[in-house]
Amino acid sequence: MKKIYIIGPVGSGKTTIAKKISSKLNIKMYELDKIVWNDDENIKRTDEEVLKIFNEIIKQDSWIIEDVGRTIFIDGLKMADIVYYIDLKPIIIYKRCVLRWIKQKIGTEPYKYKPTVKGLIQMIKWARQDIKNKKIDYIKNNTQKYKVLKRKDVKNIGRNMNNCTFCNMDKTKLANTILDETKHFYVTPSLGSLTEGYILITSKRHINSMSELNIEEIEEYKILIKKYRKIFKSIYKKYPIVFEHGTPNFKDEIKVSSVVHAHTHIVNHNYKNEKMLLQKLNFNKIDNIEDIDLNKNYIFYINPNNEIYVTYNFEPVSQIMRIEIAKDLNLLDKYDWRKNNFDDNITLTINKINDLLKRQ
Repeated sequence: MKKIYIIGPVGSGKTTIAKKISSKLNIKMYELDKIVWNDDENIKRTDEEVLKIFNEIIKQDSWIIEDVGRTIFIDGLKMADIVYYIDLKPIIIYKRCVLRWIKQKIGTEPYKYKPTVKGLIQMIKWARQDIKNKKIDYIKNNTQKYKVLKRKDVKNIGRNMNNCTFCNMDKTKLANTILDETKHFYVTPSLGSLTEGYILITSKRHINSMSELNIEEIEEYKILIKKYRKIFKSIYKKYPIVFEHGTPNFKDEIKVSSVVHAHTHIVNHNYKNEKMLLQKLNFNKIDNIEDIDLNKNYIFYINPNNEIYVTYNFEPVSQIMRIEIAKDLNLLDKYDWRKNNFDDNITLTINKINDLLKRQ
């Protein structure tokens, strides 16, 4: 993610979150209050002045913007790779306003204006107005690339952004061999290749799950899945399974140790007892990938018959779908990709897919 827009009421922690992500990703952040107001002269800028400054910001390749959701900045909202909307209980926001005022009053937090009781009352009024005028509908009407942050999400955001395995992929390693590359995705063999014919489709953009893809990305994603289902059918004489463990609500919430960067598994395997698996993990059939709920952790699964399933109600176990594959293959002691070497299977996968692609 290079363009991040954070929206929330006064006192919701927008600036803190923006600073945290800015530090993690080394991307400059902008507080739009400082654009709307000329602090040196304590006057409000005209709309023309504001937009002139703002348009220069969003022309950049990367930025982090935080604001209460002013409609004058709608172009930035539409351009963002992800929009975070902070949705906290009003009592929490009011407490934060008071705490901020106390810290400024005793000198432990910097301030531009003297912290008076009148100023505190005004801050709470602004917060109340922002809470009343919820911006989530405004966001939904202008972008699909948004995520609602609750209190527990706010605590964890930004943790994995600068040490992501996929963002910092070492392409000299065997398992990171690029089999295919599109505008938005890489296709590589899986480091945890329990069987020959095991690949990953990985988003180039740092997102937590494929449910966060935009319209252009989701179409490209579906084309890739279709393409590699056919390739596997040609090579292995059967269609593969496809699955993703999506964690849009952040890793710590579901207590697993998965890599939190959107990637989808395509595996040369058919579950021996698919019916039991579907029941065990509470899968439900859906019509389209786009039907997956952006704000819930999920497992998405396409079976060899191209039937699509999703579950939101499953035990939070890392590599849960891989464990079921390992059971079928009598390799349960080797399911964990971190503790085992699968170079032989990776090499066979690379050679066979590359050979077929060369002939096409």
